[in-house]
Amino acid sequence: MLLFLHSPSPPTQLHSSSPNTLFSSFSTAQSNNSIFSTSQSTPPNIKAYNVDDGVPEGYVFVEKPQEDIELFMIVAPQNFSKGMEMAVEESGRKLSCLVTNAFFWFAKEMALENGYPFILLGLVPSLLMFILIY
Repeated sequence: MLLFLHSPSPPTQLHSSSPNTLFSSFSTAQSNNSIFSTSQSTPPNIKAYNVDDGVPEGYVFVEKPQEDIELFMIVAPQNFSKGMEMAVEESGRKLSCLVTNAFFWFAKEMALENGYPFILLGLVPSLLMFILIY
């Protein structure tokens, strides 16, 4: 299974090169809704999971640049860890590799703690991703 923690879109072209691989995309509901719109057919081996955006209920933004990103990144390690567990449980497949953008610094620790091989990539921000392979 491949799992993407991303912003703003996962490299969905990978799904066709490995039809027996399950690709799971982890991002905020807003991001997933824009990527996996109902006007497009999502391939059967891609599953989107929504993770919390980190904005507390009732929070008032103070218009600080990238404030939403900072809030998201505070909770990202816990959210993606929960998402990984959910994807493995729902799919019934074991995770075999974690591939992520180096922007998600916590991914290496997650992989090591869980005994997964991992690959850190240096991608441009528009291709940030977190991938689980199982």
